Amino acid sequence: MKEIMGTGVALCTPFNVDGTIDFGSLEKLVESCIQGGVEYLVALGTTAETATLSDQDKQAVVNSIVQTNAGRLPIVLGIGGNNTELVAKQINQSAYKDFAAILSVAPYYNKPNQEGFYRHYSYLAENTEANIIMYNVPGRTGSNMLPATTLRLAEKHPSLVAIKDAPLDFTQFLELLGNKPKDFLVLSGDDMWALSSVIAGAAGTISVIGQGLPQQFSDMIRLGLKGNAKEAFALQYQLMPFIDLIFKEGNPAGIKGLLKVQGTIKEKGVRLPLSEISETLEKELQTAFQNLSALNKQIKLESESSNLYLSMASWAESNGFEGTAMFLYQHADEERMHMLKLVKFLNERGGKVIIPGTSEPKNDFETVQDLFETLLEHELGVSEQINGLVGLTLSEKDHITNNFLQWFVTEQIEEEKLARTILDKLKLIGDAKSGMYLFDQDIKNMHKAVE
Repeated sequence: MKEIMGTGVALCTPFNVDGTIDFGSLEKLVESCIQGGVEYLVALGTTAETATLSDQDKQAVVNSIVQTNAGRLPIVLGIGGNNTELVAKQINQSAYKDFAAILSVAPYYNKPNQEGFYRHYSYLAENTEANIIMYNVPGRTGSNMLPATTLRLAEKHPSLVAIKDAPLDFTQFLELLGNKPKDFLVLSGDDMWALSSVIAGAAGTISVIGQGLPQQFSDMIRLGLKGNAKEAFALQYQLMPFIDLIFKEGNPAGIKGLLKVQGTIKEKGVRLPLSEISETLEKELQTAFQNLSALNKQIKLESESSNLYLSMASWAESNGFEGTAMFLYQHADEERMHMLKLVKFLNERGGKVIIPGTSEPKNDFETVQDLFETLLEHELGVSEQINGLVGLTLSEKDHITNNFLQWFVTEQIEEEKLARTILDKLKLIGDAKSGMYLFDQDIKNMHKAVE
């Protein structure tokens, strides 16, 4: 079952203000997950608020996901409940053959004992032809299916192809991994433990946060599956604050709040008996992305810097200052690399990068000194922007972004120093043409290697 390895995302169901399904946002969410690189989609899981959806709603949601997906990724369909015969009937009445598997949550409220769990899933395996992923989530169902029961089922019924396990004790998960049949897949059902789970031997995860940060989360899981623990945990540490926030007031209210802040869905509403996240949590989510939004402004400024230096280089070249042109072309490339550095960081932190349009730079200069005076003035503006970003990270206690920005702080100190040194030389030269010739030769050696 390679189709259910890696990252699957348990899609939420976006609602309009009036509580009806927002299919436009659902389509946007599906597309975001696909573009983010997840391995498969999960429709009508518990995160979808399936218990509050009518039969008509459920079919409409599935149709929307299938149509938007257009065959690009495998889809797992959620069908579960605490009436065993009814669950089997619903599976048989579904188009289960069109889906990679059926995700069936363990019976809730009834609190079956271990024999009850065994008979429930055995009945589904014996009375349907679907591939079934069992789902043990005692924190929601109120009853825990133990590893011995899961292993007994896996060994008896080949159509029980996997389990999504979210036990309250991670040692239970490890017991499953250490004793499972060869072809039986164990999937993590806990976002915070997902990476540790795959490094320990799990085949992947079905995630909630994965739809909010699809690229970062799925990259992390792929790195974990390849055994690249150091790189994977670097992403894990970046994701942890967001995982904490989305579960702070319950699921799926938290993930909907995050998706709304990102602009992926329009509204954060949920259906009763759930309630939407508090204004306090929404502000926390907004704050978590405030620095990332501010970084988009810096991306634009670095892009404008690159264009300005390109314009300066062109002016210098057309006026016979080849050394100055070489220096400025090099700086234009450097500024573009600065922009790319910010873009990559923002993507890794789960932000939405906005590639900016830029205004036309200054294209004409009176003298070389006028050109470098413009350059220094621009660098001072960049330094002011960087200082503002650093101040913001300190006030918000965003130490990760603060640490990242220290490279730019150091870079700006060097840029300002270099611009002032060049201006001092030009002021000493004055209007002496021989001096300008030597300056133009000398500046070739002043450019720095692109980082």
